Amino acid sequence: MELLAALRKHLLESPLGLQADELITYARDGKIISHQGATNLSFGIEYQAHIVLINYSQSPDVLFFIVLDWLRQHQANHKVDDISFDADILDHKTSDLELVITLEEGVGAEIVNGGVQLTHNGVKAIDPQLLNAEQWSLFIDPDPDAVATWLEKG
Repeated sequence: MELLAALRKHLLESPLGLQADELITYARDGKIISHQGATNLSFGIEYQAHIVLINYSQSPDVLFFIVLDWLRQHQANHKVDDISFDADILDHKTSDLELVITLEEGVGAEIVNGGVQLTHNGVKAIDPQLLNAEQWSLFIDPDPDAVATWLEKG
């Protein structure tokens, strides 16, 4: 659950000025997604990340923007309805807020020197520039030939 830990760290270091005792994070409803096969030992994890802010006194819009911006960089494939929230309005200035976000992380596994090396692939930032291409091709492993190719219309 490296993504949840990274999001917590990001929120604590953000301009929100949160203190560690004002931020509770935990995961629920976790699933292990097996991609295992004869040549693929990798697997994924998916879970509901709960982020609870106690006595939050700033605009929720600022918090939502910071979280969405972080997701854009670290989980660009999240679905539009993967984020929900609940609020307990304490008074006219403060509330307790809980965000629930579906997070997915991959774990690569490969045989190395007679053992298994696991590589967690959950926190690397996605560079949107890498997705800019004029031509795209689809390959289905192990066939080295493209099954489809298309051009970006400009």
